[in-house]
Amino acid sequence: MGFTLALPAPAPGALQRTGAKLRAWWNGEPYDPAAVEAAPAGGEHAAVDFAEDPARAALVAGEALWGTGRLVPGNEALDLGFGSALGLTKGKRLASFGPDLGARAVLAAQQLQVKTDQFAAEPLLQAAIQGTFAGTKKLAKDLSVHLFDGAPGSVPKGKADGALFYLAAPRPDVAEALAFTAERVLRPGGSGLLFDLFARRDDDPLVDPCRGPEQRQFLDEDAVCAALEAAGLEVRGQEDRGADLLNAWQEATDRVRHDFEDFQALLLQTGGQHAAAAALQDIMVWRARADALRAGRLTARRITFHRPK
Repeated sequence: MGFTLALPAPAPGALQRTGAKLRAWWNGEPYDPAAVEAAPAGGEHAAVDFAEDPARAALVAGEALWGTGRLVPGNEALDLGFGSALGLTKGKRLASFGPDLGARAVLAAQQLQVKTDQFAAEPLLQAAIQGTFAGTKKLAKDLSVHLFDGAPGSVPKGKADGALFYLAAPRPDVAEALAFTAERVLRPGGSGLLFDLFARRDDDPLVDPCRGPEQRQFLDEDAVCAALEAAGLEVRGQEDRGADLLNAWQEATDRVRHDFEDFQALLLQTGGQHAAAAALQDIMVWRARADALRAGRLTARRITFHRPK
């Protein structure tokens, strides 16, 4: 994604301090301000300090951590598993929702040969997804991106064979709205899948570090199933797939750890200290979520459902 802009770079000292803090947080070590590392070697572009554009800095950080076209942990095995669970075959149409920059849509088009409509919450995300699609010109006819304001009426009616909601419900009221969105966007006989984070008790203080900048409220499985049924959908299956999410998280962290110098240099050169700060926050939140998943405080559940004919 082309977020490098021709703007003055921030003071080198600021990048040095951020780089040292990034390494310390990544390795789980105390940050020593006196042990400031040298700034990464300059690349083709000057670093940009997105002080006035934190949303764009967060996109830079997300892609640096999780890979091209991604803002949260995910991988090919997880994505293709969604396609199989939805019964998607060549020529079918998928509606995809959630914090993603197009990686899932591109994979569906390439591997499953399905057409994908990616729904974005705001113009910045829409433009970023289009940037991902630009690198797959031969698939352009199978990929499209649309704005989605959270209301069911902002999606086309009865156009999709499958609907995927991946970490798309940061609050219970959003989950309820998504249930009615699924009923609207699916064709009669179509299938849907919601994959998200659940907790036995949302007021559990031990999950507070897992909430992140969006102040996520963790879902209740019974309430989500009730919302789907209220929307006229049939719940077909519920299962714990926390291992799939942990595997995707581990894969990304191993990649970053293996090439940490390149990761740090690219992040700071591309997005400056605000992108690095966003990456630090993402690292800590997802580390806390991984720990909570292992401890059973959180679960990552996959709920499949069906729109009756």
